[in-house]
Amino acid sequence: MVVPHLGFATHLFSNLYFGIAAYIPYGLHIKWESNPSKNPGAYNGFESYYVRGVITPTLAVKLTDKLSAGLGISFGRSDAGTQRRIYAPSVPSLHNRVIKGELSDDFNVSFNFGLLYKPYDNLSLGITYRSRTNTDFEGTVEVVGVDKVHAEISIDHPEQLQFGVKYQPNERMTLTADVVWTNWSVVRSYTVKFDRPLLGKTQEHFPRDWKDTKQIRFGIEYKLNEVITLRGGYFYDPSPIPDHTFDMLWPDADKKTYSLGAGFNLFGGRLTVDTVVQYIVAEQKREIGGESENLNASYPGVSGRPGTVSMSADGHLWGYGLTLTYHF
Repeated sequence: MVVPHLGFATHLFSNLYFGIAAYIPYGLHIKWESNPSKNPGAYNGFESYYVRGVITPTLAVKLTDKLSAGLGISFGRSDAGTQRRIYAPSVPSLHNRVIKGELSDDFNVSFNFGLLYKPYDNLSLGITYRSRTNTDFEGTVEVVGVDKVHAEISIDHPEQLQFGVKYQPNERMTLTADVVWTNWSVVRSYTVKFDRPLLGKTQEHFPRDWKDTKQIRFGIEYKLNEVITLRGGYFYDPSPIPDHTFDMLWPDADKKTYSLGAGFNLFGGRLTVDTVVQYIVAEQKREIGGESENLNASYPGVSGRPGTVSMSADGHLWGYGLTLTYHF
């Protein structure tokens, strides 16, 4: 995925500042082999995506020499979709056909609020709250080549609370640490409702029971000279998804992320180029031994009852980032 971001900030008057940014706070797109003979998981899901893009105007005010506050309102749009194959060996006309869903929420709103406190010149403490976002998706679900229905679903984006510390032991080095709490437990389940029956159903229910998570992040920055700044980082990201609702649409595991980056001040500091490379790896192989409701439901037996699915998975991701900043 390409995740763009664009922003502008300026001083208005006195101790008041204004900024506006366009970015993607949430993004996921997973695509697997769709041929069940090569990937039996295709009956549970072989493609899923979920993206929210926002435009966020922000005001910040310096309340005292040591305390600042900021507030931003995010106006967003969200898009989601899935594809999977039907497992129905006893019904040849349906077996292996594709079920495809495409839904969007054209307009949703959230807000961010933050405080920054600098008790000393070399120490900063910050806290940020990102509100929950209520979303109402509409779109279509179809059995490709058979039937298509109108569909609706509501899935809230969870709220987040983040606390951070920045310490500068000298002019060249900066150390940072953050803790990020995400209220994933708001995602207990969700139900896709159809305007008329599809395959004999007027809705499809997905249990989730996601758990709240706490990310722990560390970073170090070293100013090599007036032009080059070097950076390194690490954070631990536990998965909110329990074994009993794990599936191929939201495959996740506890992850470790390592990052290296460099910043370059060009043209006397008017132009800054910041780069980063991330390596994200699962902490350990994920083992599912038949306890996942969502996996089991995708493989019904002859009696129509859920099957029993066992699987194991491991994985890693590479990420790359580039930011250009121009100072007027």
